[in-house]
Parts: sequence; C-alpha cells; structure tokens
Amino acid sequence: MRPDFVKWNLSPGSQHFKFARLIVLNSKVSGATGFSMRIFNRSFLEKYFPLRRNGDLRTWRRFQKHVRSRQPRLFSHLHLFPNSILVAGCQRSGTTLVTRLINRCEGMVDFRFGRDDELDAAQILCGYKPHTPSSGRYCFQTTYLNERYREYLESTAKFQLIWVIRKPSSVVYSLLYNWSDFALEELFETVGRQAIPDSATTQGLTRLLKACYCYNGKQSQLFELHRVLQPERLMVIDYDRLMTESRLVVEALCEFISLPFSEGLVDMLDPSSLQKADRLSTAEQAIVARICLPTYERAVMLA
Repeated sequence: MRPDFVKWNLSPGSQHFKFARLIVLNSKVSGATGFSMRIFNRSFLEKYFPLRRNGDLRTWRRFQKHVRSRQPRLFSHLHLFPNSILVAGCQRSGTTLVTRLINRCEGMVDFRFGRDDELDAAQILCGYKPHTPSSGRYCFQTTYLNERYREYLESTAKFQLIWVIRKPSSVVYSLLYNWSDFALEELFETVGRQAIPDSATTQGLTRLLKACYCYNGKQSQLFELHRVLQPERLMVIDYDRLMTESRLVVEALCEFISLPFSEGLVDMLDPSSLQKADRLSTAEQAIVARICLPTYERAVMLA
C-alpha cells in the first residue's frame, strides 16, 4: 500500500500516514478487497486531509489560505500565455460552460490537471503550480479574481476578456441552492458588501440579500472594466441569449476571439438551464427584481 501514499506526499512517519494505514489495516481485517481499500483510503483522505498532491491545491479553501491571503498578485504568470482568453462574470452565471465551449475549439491547449478547471487555472496563473506553456492558445476561467479584478487592468499581458452576464433570478437561485455557505460568505465579504447602498441596513442580512449584493458587486466590476478596456479586448455575452440564439452568439464569440466555429459547439448548449429563474418563490423573485434587475438591464446593454 505504500506507493499509494506517496502520491499524496505523505511520508511513512507522518501522523496522517499512520492514521490512514490504521484505517486500511482495519479494512483488511474486515475482509475488504484491495480495490475497495484503495477507494476507501483515497476518499477518506480527500474528505479529511485535502493536502497538496503533486504540487496542487485541491480546494478553494486551501487556495484562500495558501495563495490568496499571501500572494499580492494572482495574475503574476499571465504574461507566460500570450493572446490568452479569460472568462469571467458573476459566479453561477455560466462561465464554466463558456470556458469549456471555447476550449473545445481547434488550437486550444488542455492544461487541466485536477477536478476543478478554474482552480487549476488559478494555480497556474499565480505560479503556484508550475506549468510549461505549450504551443496553442489558453482559455482560463477567472471569476475567482473577485476583489482583485483590477489585475485585468494592471496586467501587461495580452489577453481578451469574455464577461458572462445572466438574469439575476437564475444566478441568485444558484448561489443560494447550488453553492456552499463558505463560498457565498467569501464572495459577499470580498465583493457583495461593497455593493450595499448607504441607505440599506447591514444588520441581519439574509442569504438572499447577500446573494443579490454579490450579483450587483460583480456587475459593477464589469462597468469599470468596460470603461477602460478597448472594445477588441472585452466581449460581454448574455447567457440567456446564448441559450436562445445559440448559433448566432457562438459564431460572434468565435469571430471575436479568432477561433474557428463548428456545429459541435452549439450542441454543447442546453436551454433547459434557463428554468432556474422560475424556482425562486414569488417573494424571493420580487426582492431579486428590486435589487438586481436595474443592474442587469444596464449590463445587458453592453452585450
């Protein structure tokens, strides 16, 4: 079993190794097969010991602890990937889908090494994970920048930015019900709190209100970026229009980033995802519309 532990950078004398070995020995006594022991052992380590494996961080919590809180620049290595494509927007707006759609185009480099495409990109762009650039173009999902969004403006690297917007009711629903409390709280503290109007109270904010302010905070970044970045460097995509007018939007996207269009890209899109907007209660929808709809209407004018 020792070679299996080497992959986790665990030395035979470490406390984690001893504890995990005890688990394996107990499994062996109970009659578990070698295969099930490895699965049990690896899943146990992933859940309770999310350590670095082969130099990478496995969770956003650890990225926050080991990188974001210590490193002044999250784009310190962006210049190594000239003419790259960055995809951003409010979390839960469809940025993962757009990133994967672009990476399906001919000539794109598959740099992924873990389970989370964006976390992989974050580690490469800050230099935490060593990566030798390959021939071809790179597309990185960068919604994680959050309060560091001015690095888009400060970086001297050549890149194009695709900003994805989406109807606020769908985004807020996903932030509330498809995201962890940790992720929402982190986004609120770094982006959402600054979007609270001076006339609004900050006491006893519900998760719904926090999600609404996160949405507005992220779109306020778009407005600033749009004022500064040249038109050939920034494209705004409306997710809802991407789903309803797929071919037209995908063709425009490919033309903007100078990549070949193919019918297979359109086949990746599933319009049923638009139904999330209807899952909020009537009262919740009213709150979202009051707080976020004016921001969305302003943002969609840029698409």
